[in-house]
Amino acid sequence: MSPSSKSSAAHRRARTTAIGATGALLLAGAPAARADGPIGATAPAYPGNTIEARVPGGSLVAGSVQRVKLAGRATWNREGDTTSYTLGVYVQDADVEPHCSPTFGGQRQQAINLGGLNASASNSGWVVDESQQINAQEGQPAFDWSGDSLPFTVRPGVRRIVVCSYVRYVIDDVAYHELPVRIVQPRCSIVPSSVRRGRSAKVRCNVAGSITAKLTRRGAGSRTVSFRVTGKGSGQLPTRRLGSGRWSARFTAAGWKLGGDRLRVR
Repeated sequence: MSPSSKSSAAHRRARTTAIGATGALLLAGAPAARADGPIGATAPAYPGNTIEARVPGGSLVAGSVQRVKLAGRATWNREGDTTSYTLGVYVQDADVEPHCSPTFGGQRQQAINLGGLNASASNSGWVVDESQQINAQEGQPAFDWSGDSLPFTVRPGVRRIVVCSYVRYVIDDVAYHELPVRIVQPRCSIVPSSVRRGRSAKVRCNVAGSITAKLTRRGAGSRTVSFRVTGKGSGQLPTRRLGSGRWSARFTAAGWKLGGDRLRVR
């Protein structure tokens, strides 16, 4: 990652009132055009420092536990300085606001001002809130670093997010990065759609864990069964309580809807 170029005057004016003098340092290196892809910048006072977030495959599944990969370069430009850099990562609903603030403080203010900005299932969109650090290494004034964010879950119904990543030195903004990510909705399906009575039907899901299926058939009422889906996305739906005929299945997990499918019991 090599963030560079300058912010437009209009963008600088719009952000400075919310973030103050410290943030203005970072804006001097912010991109002039807000692209649809990943972008980032480094504060002029902290040259050589970068941060970048990555999502393997380019998408995440809502309702499941996820992590993002973090990587960058840390540089200490003052001899003998061993102060750690701190990391911040915010998961933002891109349909509420498509771009991160280029500063940590500005992002905090944005989260307060814009209702629904938090795309995570937790109370705060800060999945890393300066709880992770980059520590100085003896004899290495600069080095590459990498790691994972803390685990988080994207709320079902969110279609796309922006991962906003920050590096700070005490209270100074050092570098930031924003990564747009497509969100896939959680879903289960029955494959194949026909099974002999008493045998378990095969279910494929893009989430893992405990799943509940509510099965209904005209004239037969409804049945509720629970089963587990492995980390590979496969599960077995018991049919011993189901009579022969065509059933409609609705899947849920932890109160989240996972879609529906049809099952024929022979």
